[in-house]
Amino acid sequence: MTTTTAQQQLRHIVHLRFELPDPARLQDLRPLLEQVTPQVQLLEPDSAVLDVTGALRFWNRDAAEIARLIQLRAAAHHSPDE
Repeated sequence: MTTTTAQQQLRHIVHLRFELPDPARLQDLRPLLEQVTPQVQLLEPDSAVLDVTGALRFWNRDAAEIARLIQLRAAAHHSPDE
């Protein structure tokens, strides 16, 4: 029987809430979120949950820094005047 350490079981989840002019725009954010991690679940009308456990090492950032990265990218790619 194999044993796992607590570190191996620890998941890093980021919950994001967006201020969207139109709730239908949430789907427009999916490709941007999937560039960070393929583990994306959209929660209508304005939220998303991402499992960034595997992305931490790739991006060399912690979960809070990944959330800030997504915030910056979303603001740059999906500004309100679009």
